[in-house]
Order: sequence, then C-alpha cells, then structure tokens
Amino acid sequence: MHRSATLFCLLLLNASWVFADEPMRMVSDPNLSPDGSQIAFTWRSDVWVADSSGGTARRLTTDPGNDQQPHFSPDGETIAFVSNRTGSNQIYLVPATGGTPSQVTFHSEGYSIHDWFPDGKYILASGSRDHFWRGAERLLKVNVQQRRADIVLADATVAGASIDREGKRVLLVREGERWWRKGYKGERAAQIWMLDLESAEFTELLHEGIGCRWPLWNRNGKSFFFTKGDSHGFDLWRYRLPGSPDEKGVQKRITGFEDDSIVFPTIARNKNLIVFRHLFDLYRFRPGKDETPKKIEFTYAGDPNVDPDELRRTLDDAEEVAFTDDGLEIIVAAGGDLWAMDTELREPVRLTETGSFESSPVFGPDHQAVYTVAKRDGQVDIWKIEKMDEAAYWWQPGDYRWTQITDDPNVESDLRISPQGNHLYYVRDLGSLHRRTINSDEAPIQLTNAFSSPDYDISPCGQWVAYAETDDDFNSEIWIRRSDGSRDPHNISQHHDDDRSPRF
Repeated sequence: MHRSATLFCLLLLNASWVFADEPMRMVSDPNLSPDGSQIAFTWRSDVWVADSSGGTARRLTTDPGNDQQPHFSPDGETIAFVSNRTGSNQIYLVPATGGTPSQVTFHSEGYSIHDWFPDGKYILASGSRDHFWRGAERLLKVNVQQRRADIVLADATVAGASIDREGKRVLLVREGERWWRKGYKGERAAQIWMLDLESAEFTELLHEGIGCRWPLWNRNGKSFFFTKGDSHGFDLWRYRLPGSPDEKGVQKRITGFEDDSIVFPTIARNKNLIVFRHLFDLYRFRPGKDETPKKIEFTYAGDPNVDPDELRRTLDDAEEVAFTDDGLEIIVAAGGDLWAMDTELREPVRLTETGSFESSPVFGPDHQAVYTVAKRDGQVDIWKIEKMDEAAYWWQPGDYRWTQITDDPNVESDLRISPQGNHLYYVRDLGSLHRRTINSDEAPIQLTNAFSSPDYDISPCGQWVAYAETDDDFNSEIWIRRSDGSRDPHNISQHHDDDRSPRF
C-alpha cells in the first residue's frame, strides 16, 4: 500500500511537469470584446482568445499561414482577422467560439483591418490601390456580408483608424516615423485627424511635432484615448474634443511607464477598459479607477503549433559574398553567420556561430584576414578575423582571432578593400562614406555626408572614388572624388533622371 501511494504521487508529479502550461510572451494585435470579458490576439502566427484578466488561451486558428489583426464584431459573436493563407492578406470571419473561417475579401492587393462599423455589416480597412511610390494605401469601407466593391473613404495613406459608435466619425493617423523610434521630433511626427463621413471633411486634431498614435474613441463620443511619445517612449493620453470650432481640445496624460512605450492599445466598446502592450507583456487599465496598469498573464496548454520541418533550417542562398583573387576561396554571409567554402568541393564551413548577425565580409591583404560587420553587446562595429594557422585555408576548420576595429555607437556597413589592400572603405550610419588606413591608428577620412547609403566604387589605382548619391530632391547623381578627400567632389552626371551604380 505504501509503495502504491508513493508511485501514485510520483506519477502525479511527473504529469504536472509534462503538462505544465507554457507562458505566452510577445503577443500582438490585442483586441477586446465589446463587454471587455474576452481578448483576441496574435501569437505564433495564429489567432487566440482568452479571458481579458488572463489565464489559459484558446487557439482559434491553426492554418500554416500568417493569421493576424483579430477584431471582435460589435455584437461580440464574430472575429474578423487577416490571413495570407491564399497568398495575399485577405479578411476572414470566424465565430468567436470557434469554427471554420470564411474568406470575405478577394482583392489581389489585400487588406489590413482597423475597426468594425457599428452595424456589423462593414469593416474599416486599408488596402493598396495605387502606385507604391507615393503612398498606395487607401482607407476603405468593406462589405463583409455581400461581395461588393469597396468604398474609398480617404484617398490617402492612413494608420490606426477608429470609428465612433454612430459610425459617422473616424479618427486616423497621418504620416509619422516608425512607431518603435523613440524621441523623434519634427514635421514627420504622426498626427491625429478626424474624418466626418457625412461631410467628407478632415479636421486636424493633434499635430505637435512628436508622435501621436493609436486613437481610440471613448464610449461617450466626446473624447478619445491615444498614445503620445517622447524620448522615453509612448504614454497613454486622453483628448477631450472641443465643444465649438473656436475651442481647443484638452489633453491629459492617463498613465505610462518610466521607460519604453505603450503600444497596440485596444478599448472595450461597451466598458471602461483598455488593454495595451508594454515590452513583452499585455497590461489592462481602467481609466479613472486604476492607479497603475496590471500585467496580464497568458498561458497555453497542449502541443505547440510548430511544424517539425521549421526546426530544421536550410540555407540555399547567400546575402553577401567575397572571393579571393584566385577565385578558389569564398566567404559568404548566410543566415546571419559567415561561412567559408572552396570553389571545387563547395562544402561550407561555418566561421561564426553567434546569437548576433555578421555581414559584409571582405578579404584583407594576402587573404590572411577577413573584415566583417558584427553586432556585439548591442553595438555594431567592424571586426577583423584572422586565422591562427596562417598556412591553413579558410574552408578548413580551425581557430580564429577576433580584433575590434571600430568601437562607437555608429552603425557600419558595406565594407570594401582598396585594390592596393591598404585602405578599408565603409559606410557609417545613413550615408557617410569613410576610408580607414589598415593597420594604422590614423583617424578615418569622411568622404561623403548624405541621408542615404551611397553606391560606390574604387578606381583600380586607388586614388579615386565614384559614388551615387541622392540629393534633397531625391534625384540620384554620380559624383567622383579623390579617395584621400583632398579635393571637393565633382558631379559628373548632372542629369534630371536618376543615375546609379558607377563602376570604374
């Protein structure tokens, strides 16, 4: 009896270890049900539903495609989401309790979902409907009950749109830098506008030179919540609409964190509840009731939806390549690592196996060293890799010595070695071209200063550099300059069309 009880307890302990729920981190696209009791979100390319206070989540979709942007219908019975399972991002509907998704859109350029119209018959969405160069997306009213032509609401690119409870006004975001860029100040900062669907008039509400994003209508229709950013990230704010055209709206900060942003906020249509993501987790917050946001813990039980083939990585092409002068040895950048290979047997040997990316490899003088760009401890720099056995080939497994060449917060890229092997050229940050003398402590020479990376080439004699550079009118011209920077650059193309790819 004693042995049986002991064995039973061991089995229980083992079962609890085997069937322990896995925590869910980095969920995205959260969306609250109208009553705030449920939340839908995206995780591992599927749509999941869970209690908004946390707990075990239930997988709603299981397709190998990328399912994202779930949105509860106004009655809470249906969830719309976007999936690329047919090759382009189309809108699908699925019962909130689970079932077979049905495709409701078929335009070849696809859609992204913003919100539901209050009647539950239409969805507020965006879709590419024009030439990509000048902003292709349009704000659309999409019928999800009948297959009808989309209605264009705004002939412009917008983001983060939200419609009020009457279906008459749309809050939307215009312009803006990437949301993950902290502290941007300037005219490119995201602005919040309001579109009156009856009069088709646009009203600018927030244009402050810093990012204002993700507007969400309050239930009363007299105010909305939004995020506003500064150097530490985005906080949650409330904007009370003016009572007359002569008045100004009133802003108030609601909550935030000492560092990093509030992103992807969602609000319950019929309840005073907001959920958002901060760093890796979701938080819930009741404006006017909660002093601080509360973290929500989600878990899931069961087998993960991972294809075993996805655990095996196959690299069949290279992003960048460097050859020795005799063409017998190659260094390639593939999958974030550097590989060495000969051109006869072509059996690659991995040179690097780190958690960071290595890129832009070039052979140094006499092929005894390889220069590369690598990220270490959160900083991107140029490194030199040397063989410990100088007589060995690069494609023979061996030991290597790493030497850091640059040590600064700037990001280096596009390495080249001069034909004489005495200078290392590279691009720093957005577009400044530099020349550095190999095996010397001399300060590097800056040859260009632009806002985009120059496409450059070095003359066979090593005394000249030609490069394509974009000017303030976004016109690319060809310039030539002495490689030691002793003379001013000279424009040798001077043409109103783009000129690129100079080669000596």
